[in-house]
Amino acid sequence: MLLSFFLIWFVVSFLLYQVGLVVYRLLFHPLARFPGPKLAATTSWWECIQDLFSGQGGEYMNQVEVMHDRYGPVVRVTPDEIHVRDPEWAKVLYAGLGHIRDKDPSLAHAAGTADGTFETVAHEIHRRRRGPVSAYFSKSSVAKYLFEKIWEKSEHMCEVSMEHHHRGSIVSGRATFLGWSNDSLQMCSFGESLDLLDDTAGAMAFDEVFKAFAAVYPVLKQCEWLIPLALELPVTPFRYLYKPLATLLTIHVNMISLADRHRKEFLAKNYSEKHAMSEKEARGSRQHTLFHTLTASGLPDDEKRPKRMAHEGFEIPLAGSDTTARTMGIAVYHVMANPNIARRLHDELKTVMPCPQDKVELKVLEQLPWLSPPSRVLDVGCGTGIWARQFSAKHPSSDVLGIDLHPPREDDPSLHGAARSCSFAKVDLEQDWKFLSQFDFIYMRMLMPAVRDWPLLFQRAFANLVPGGMVEVFEGLMQMKAEDGSTAATSAAIRWFDLSQEYLGKHGIAWDLAHRIPQQLIDAGFEVVEDLAIKMRLYPDEGDPEADRVWVAAQYRKDMADMVHGMTGRMREGLPDRLSPEQWDALEQNARRELLEEAEMRGFHTSLANDATATFLVIGSQVTGHESVLIELIHARNYLANHAMHDEPSCDLSDAILQDQIQTVESMIRNAYRAADEDGPSNWFFRPGSGFFSSRMQSLVSKMGYRLELGNVYPHDPQVPYAQLNANRILSLVKPGGIILCNDRR
Repeated sequence: MLLSFFLIWFVVSFLLYQVGLVVYRLLFHPLARFPGPKLAATTSWWECIQDLFSGQGGEYMNQVEVMHDRYGPVVRVTPDEIHVRDPEWAKVLYAGLGHIRDKDPSLAHAAGTADGTFETVAHEIHRRRRGPVSAYFSKSSVAKYLFEKIWEKSEHMCEVSMEHHHRGSIVSGRATFLGWSNDSLQMCSFGESLDLLDDTAGAMAFDEVFKAFAAVYPVLKQCEWLIPLALELPVTPFRYLYKPLATLLTIHVNMISLADRHRKEFLAKNYSEKHAMSEKEARGSRQHTLFHTLTASGLPDDEKRPKRMAHEGFEIPLAGSDTTARTMGIAVYHVMANPNIARRLHDELKTVMPCPQDKVELKVLEQLPWLSPPSRVLDVGCGTGIWARQFSAKHPSSDVLGIDLHPPREDDPSLHGAARSCSFAKVDLEQDWKFLSQFDFIYMRMLMPAVRDWPLLFQRAFANLVPGGMVEVFEGLMQMKAEDGSTAATSAAIRWFDLSQEYLGKHGIAWDLAHRIPQQLIDAGFEVVEDLAIKMRLYPDEGDPEADRVWVAAQYRKDMADMVHGMTGRMREGLPDRLSPEQWDALEQNARRELLEEAEMRGFHTSLANDATATFLVIGSQVTGHESVLIELIHARNYLANHAMHDEPSCDLSDAILQDQIQTVESMIRNAYRAADEDGPSNWFFRPGSGFFSSRMQSLVSKMGYRLELGNVYPHDPQVPYAQLNANRILSLVKPGGIILCNDRR
C-alpha cells in the first residue's frame, strides 16, 4: 500500500513538474520573447525528431531555414537556444579576445569526451586546453616534426593503389582514403597506427563506426548520460547488442591505456635524463607524441590525468579521419574527372618532382600557383564590394583590390568588419590600367552594358596577370527561351527579351557576348580556356539532369523583373516605332507579372506531366459548352487529366459505371488535343472523386492504362474564399515534389 502511494506520488509529481516546466519555458523563460514553434520552445526532443524521422533524416538544419522564412532572422530553436540568420551577427558571436563564449552543455557528453578540448563547456578551460594541442598541430610544427610521418603514409597509400592497378582490381576510394587519413593521424598523434591502409575490412568497419555515431548522435545529445554510463560497463555485451558502439567503447578504453603508457614513458625518460623536458623539446623529439606534449605542457597536473588526455586523443581521429578522407576523395575525383586540371597539376608537380618518388617539402609545394591561394586579387567592376569582401574573408592572406567607377567608400557601414587586406579604388576599366604589381587572379562579372571593347579589356587583364595567373569572367546571355528551345511562345517576357536584344544591338552592346568570350580570351593570349554554361531557369524541375548547374531562386526572378522595369523606359525611347506607348506599358506589366506572380507559383508546383505548367483535372459534366477552355489550356502548355463525369466519390461507383465515365472523359480529352493540333498525353492520370480510392479501383484504372493521381497539399479553396489565406497555407505546407490540389469553380 505504501509502495503504491509513493509510486502515485512520484508519477503525479513528475507530471506536475513537466507541466510547470512547459509553462515556464513558454511564458517565463528568458528566451520566451523570441519567435518560433511552440513545440521547439517546449522540448529539445523536437530537434532530435527532425534529425531522425523528418524526410531522409538529418533534416533539422533544413527545418531551421524554414523557421527563419516564417518567423524572421532570429528564431528560438530549442528551449535554451536561438538561431540567428544574419551575417552581421557573426561579429557578435566570434567577438575575439575579452569576450566569453561558453559551449552548450548538452554537447559536453554526447561523445563521452567531456574533458576533451572540443566538448569543453567553460570558455577559459577550453582556451587553456586548446593551447598545447594547437601548438602541436600548428603548420610550423607539422612541417618540422610530423612531415616525415605523413609522407611515409602517403607513399604507402600510393603503393597500395599501384598494387591494385597492376592486378587490375578495383580500388575502394572510401577505404583507401579513410585508411590513409586515420593511419596518418594516429601516427602523428600517438606514434603508432592501426594500419588500416593494409586492412580494407578494418577501414570499412571504422567507417561503420562513423556512420553509426552520426545516426545516433541526435539521441546521444538528448541522453548525454548514455556514453559515460556505457564506459562504466564491460564492453563484451555491446559486441552482441550493437557492434559499432562496442568498437567506439573499445577505442575509448584503449586510448586511456595508451595515454597512461605514454605518460609513464615520458616521466621515466625525464627521470633518467635528470631534467624536465619542456613542451617544445617534447615536440622536437623524434618519438614525441601528443600525450608526451600534453605531459610536458604547463597545464595543471589534474589536466594531465590519463583519462583526461585520452579524451583529447579520442577526439582527434573522430574529428579528423572522416573529414580528411572525404576532402581527399572529392579532390581526387575532380582532378581525375577534369583532364585540364589533371594535366596542369601534373605539369606543375613535375617541375619540383621530376620523379614520383622525390620527396618535396611543404613550403616548396606551397609555392606552386595551383597549390597556394592567390596573393593578389583584382575584382573588376566591384559594385558594392560584396564579392571582394567575401573573398578576402575566405582568403585572409590574399590582398584583394576592388575597382569601379563608383567604388564603395571606406566609411561605408556595409564595409564594417571587412578584412584589412581588402581595399577599393576608382578606376575606369576602359582606360589604361596602371597598377604597381601584377595579379594572380582577376574576377569580372556582369559588365556587358559597361564595356564596349572586350578584346582590349581581356588584353589588359592578360598583361596584368603573373605567369600562370587566372581570370574568371561571369556574363549573362540576354535571351530567354522556352524549355523546348523555342522563342516563339506567346510570352510577354520572351517578347521583352527579344526587343531588348534589338535595343542593345542598336547601341553597340553585344547581347550574345557570352558566346564570344572564349575565343576573345584565346586571342588575348590565354592558353587554357574553359566555358561553363549555366541555366538560369525560372521554372525549376526537380528531375533536371543538369540540376547541379541550375540556378533557381526567387531573388533572381525579382532581379529580372526589376531589370524589365528599369530598361523599358529606355527601350521605349530607343525603339519608338516598334510599339505604341500603350503596348509598351502592357508589355512591361505582363512581363513583370510572368516573372513574379506566375513564376513564383510555378516554382512551387511540380507537374505530373513533363514540360507542363499545371495539370487540370477534367470533370466530364462541366465540359459541354466549354470545349474552347480545354483547347486554351493545352495551348498554354497545361496538361489534362481525367476526373470522371461528376464531382462525387468515385469509390462508391461500380466498376462498370466508373469505367464508362473514365472512357467518356478520355474521349473528351482526346478531342480537345486534336482540336489544339497537339498529340495526346504521353501519360494518363486519373484523380478519383473526393480523393478516396480502393484496391479495386486501383486495379481497374491500371488495366485501362491510367495511374492514380493523389495529392499532399489541400488549400480548402472551395470552403475558404480568400486567396491570400489559401496562398499562405500552400506556402506553409508545400515541399519539393509536392502536389497541390486547387479548385477552380468558385
